[in-house]
Amino acid sequence: MGLTFMEVKDYVFPRAGTPNSKSNLKMVQFRLNENMQIADVDTLELQYPLSVMFPWMEYLVRAGWTPDSEHIWVQLLDRRQQRLELVLLSVDNFTEPPPNMYNVENSLNPPTPAVQVIYTQYSDIWINVNDLLYFFPVSENGELRFVWASEETGFRHLYLITAQVSGLTNGVEETLERMESVFLQPRVGQKIALTSGEWEVLGRCLWVDPDRQLVYFMGLRESPLEKHLYVVSLRRPGEVRLLTRPGYSYSVDFNKECTMFVAVYSNIQKLPTCQVFRISHTDWTVEGVTLTPVGYLLEPSTPEGEFYCPELYTHQISSGDLLYAMVFKPHCFQPGIKYPTVLNIYGGPEVQLVSNTFKGMRQLRMHMLAAQGYCVVAIDSRGSQHRGLLFESHLRGRMGTVELEDQVEVLQWLADSLGFIDMSRVAIHGWSYGGYLSLMALAQHPEIFKISIAGAPVTSWTLYDTGYTERYMDLPENNQQGYRTGSILSYVHQFPDDENRLLIIHGLIDENVHFFHTSQLIAAMIKAGKPYQLQRIKDGEHSTSAHAFTELNEGYADMPMHMHTHTDIDFSSNKITAEIVTDNR
Repeated sequence: MGLTFMEVKDYVFPRAGTPNSKSNLKMVQFRLNENMQIADVDTLELQYPLSVMFPWMEYLVRAGWTPDSEHIWVQLLDRRQQRLELVLLSVDNFTEPPPNMYNVENSLNPPTPAVQVIYTQYSDIWINVNDLLYFFPVSENGELRFVWASEETGFRHLYLITAQVSGLTNGVEETLERMESVFLQPRVGQKIALTSGEWEVLGRCLWVDPDRQLVYFMGLRESPLEKHLYVVSLRRPGEVRLLTRPGYSYSVDFNKECTMFVAVYSNIQKLPTCQVFRISHTDWTVEGVTLTPVGYLLEPSTPEGEFYCPELYTHQISSGDLLYAMVFKPHCFQPGIKYPTVLNIYGGPEVQLVSNTFKGMRQLRMHMLAAQGYCVVAIDSRGSQHRGLLFESHLRGRMGTVELEDQVEVLQWLADSLGFIDMSRVAIHGWSYGGYLSLMALAQHPEIFKISIAGAPVTSWTLYDTGYTERYMDLPENNQQGYRTGSILSYVHQFPDDENRLLIIHGLIDENVHFFHTSQLIAAMIKAGKPYQLQRIKDGEHSTSAHAFTELNEGYADMPMHMHTHTDIDFSSNKITAEIVTDNR
């Protein structure tokens, strides 16, 4: 008799308003033996759990080591994601075996190991956690300097902060009467803005040359559509110098010594190029930084054969905000003819579709639809990424409303301005948040959107996860009206009664937007007598399904070559055919 073992994957997925898993910090200690193998592994725990020291904490969002390896830094975030604290913990806080749970009393005589909050940040909107943090060594007088990024002005900018951490460095024990005095009082001596203005420092990478006191970073000062490399001096805060060429958008990576970097750059009409630069200096200022090209890893080139590039557009909507759009003309374009149009939509936070970058494999579906004779449109509405916190906050508490209004307004403006968009033949499609808005569009604007193709859609925010949903919508108990208004289940009766106007695509093992979202929608559609088509992907997870159907943002990897997709949209008969083929080679 044989036994068959199946691998089981457990996913912890707390829905909005339900309890989260508890977070704590541990340390693994080991040594390498003479054969360079790991030996004598010990797990050390904090003497006092983070939940005891910081009872307001809900999420442990970042952690790392200080340069001297004597302390660990952690970033702690509250449930509503409006309070963030940067905390230093000496390694002596980790012990073995772990003691009994500490019972917090009204008074506290702290042990020798030190805990110190070195910065606290609050927001009335929400806090976008970033990766921009760099520590300098602690000075002899116990001062710690670090570069930090904050959106307190409405745009993410860099700051040089000096905190007093003498209690962490010289072993002096302090007698403090209250626990708050030990943990919750950051001793910030100085805070200097390195950058400022109505533009955003990108939140992924930061490179520091400590000898020359120079900070290199990526930002959007020239345009929200172009990512560029800049440098600022810690000796002359506010003097920011652009190092890359306008008209292109860049991604870069530095070596540890900040003497060389690799840049990949392109624009809407030119293929990506990868070039290596050497950094030298004539003096200590930002003007003294000199970039010398070393060579190409990928030389400039032009597409083989005829290539159809999209065009970028800017429009000021009725709210006064500037929005950006991208239009792929049909490859068979002729002046004077109106073409059926597909609105490719995402519309949610943390994503930017429209940018001055080359649109290649990641926009393959847009190119394919344009090759089949469709005009394809993408619009970044209010709430999208890289426009500042205030621009994003238009979605606060009301997802599914303003972004759809913006999409319709800009689409109508494009139709009036360009003259070749046929507003009587408009389809909409998207994945994940884009699938959610594709449903909303058909339910709320069936006179505009004749066909909707919704991939892996969120149907009710009460069914989605805590961390993402509560950041933008607050807890359900605090925003009941917003959750009702933002649920497609509230608009099922508004779906059209015509056949062949709605296609839903969803992976059965989607680990992000669970298939339960679609099953709830289908149950409501059946009860209301509304027609729909459903295509289930048997082994489809969220990202797999997204690759198979559409590429929505530049964060996705390129489409695997063993996947093939095809979609036909027939406006004359309201017929939708979507074919997804996967070869599990």
